[in-house]
Amino acid sequence: MNAMDTPRVQGKSAVSIKSVAMPAEHGGWGFLLEPILLGMLVVPSVAGLAISIAAIGFFLLHQPLKIIIKDRQRGRVFARTRLARQFAAGYGAVALVSIIIAFWLAKGVFWLPPLLVIPLIIAQFYFESRNQGRSLWSEIFAAAILASIAPSVILAGGGEASTAALAGLLILLRIPAIIYVRTRIDWLRRKPASIMPALSTHLAAAAITAVLWAGSFTGISALIGTLILLARAIYGLLVRGEKSMKTVGFKELFYGLLYAVLCAFALI
Repeated sequence: MNAMDTPRVQGKSAVSIKSVAMPAEHGGWGFLLEPILLGMLVVPSVAGLAISIAAIGFFLLHQPLKIIIKDRQRGRVFARTRLARQFAAGYGAVALVSIIIAFWLAKGVFWLPPLLVIPLIIAQFYFESRNQGRSLWSEIFAAAILASIAPSVILAGGGEASTAALAGLLILLRIPAIIYVRTRIDWLRRKPASIMPALSTHLAAAAITAVLWAGSFTGISALIGTLILLARAIYGLLVRGEKSMKTVGFKELFYGLLYAVLCAFALI
């Protein structure tokens, strides 16, 4: 590396620890916690807990890693870059140790679901490199990646492959929430947005769950869960009661966790 390629180190400045250590996209917490809750309720195990901790570690790793990559692309090292390296090392260590524990204790091929979403992970790196991390497809891919946690936890605890697959599918049926929330946020920002994509995807999710219930693949509580989500989408898109993005986000977190619990009852 010659002098022209060496990153320039910038002087010290006030750095917000929260902006480095915590994800800027708060909505991602729901899509992280829902599959963890579902998996641990269906087949609780120490190996599943280790996978859950590893998932949280990797989830938190995203923010400092993103900062490191962006600063590297600028060819500069800021105070926040050094702080991001410290947090990235810490989060990475927690995730790595947790994965080792999971391999030691797991009763099934828990690594298979994450392996299947590797193409989506690669796509996420592509979106991030082009500063499109908040695009619709990027958020959908991120939710699909996190959905793999539920079947991974179930397999680690010795659960059936069919149960793990159903858990993954039910969590994937939460993806319409992304479209719903984006529509609500567009309205709060005074941007035009059609209600049809959100409504049609929620209807499709309810229809899929109805088929699963009719075929005795899941209990009726999973169908109740998707119907609750459909009802809140209809109400939210037609009445538009919330006046802030934070309120929309907190309500969505509640609905998502409720849905995860109902789906767990449907699979137990």
